[in-house]
Amino acid sequence: MTCILPLAFLGVGVGGSEALLVLAAALLLLGPRELPRAARKLGRLAARLRSASQEFRDELMRAADEPPAGGEEKKDADDDLAG
Repeated sequence: MTCILPLAFLGVGVGGSEALLVLAAALLLLGPRELPRAARKLGRLAARLRSASQEFRDELMRAADEPPAGGEEKKDADDDLAG
């Protein structure tokens, strides 16, 4: 089966027939007027989620590259307490 729409969070892919079934159900539920609006909203939501995910990954990478805050100060404080 050819995977058209990957759904990584479910661990499965959606093939052509499944995608067609979902689109037909959406058309029946939303109607021809509301379907394009819903698709735009869904697309904007996906873009926001992708952007937030990328920002989160970038922040984690920056945090991993930075030395721990107060590393030298902590060592000095430990030496003062010990000595």
